[in-house]
Amino acid sequence: MISRYTISIDSTKIKRRIIRVELVRFKVSQHLLKRLEGLKKYLTEAPFVLYCGRTRGGYDWITIQCFLNEDVADEESDMYRNLFGDIIQSYEVYDFIPMKELSTHALTYTFDEHRKFLGEWISPFLGR
Repeated sequence: MISRYTISIDSTKIKRRIIRVELVRFKVSQHLLKRLEGLKKYLTEAPFVLYCGRTRGGYDWITIQCFLNEDVADEESDMYRNLFGDIIQSYEVYDFIPMKELSTHALTYTFDEHRKFLGEWISPFLGR
């Protein structure tokens, strides 16, 4: 009887996709709240959006997307700016090349693991 199994994907055999980070600042507008509802609907229904959300700080909204290639990514970027350009003050886009595979452990690590990791890295640099 099988009680447990793990699927391992060889990421070297999968064609690398384009990961795009969008940073947006909104214009002050009396229609902003209503238009944000449309933006939220668009981004939550989009199959290429990994994460998106409202932020506090220098930007109002950050979206992380994954595309099949640069042409598809650029096409979506043009569509996005056409659909929501009336509420966008600034729009910055960066293509992201990951150096590490996705880790779900980053969502579940403990305080002790955090302290242990920092201790292993800090000591050599502080001469301890």
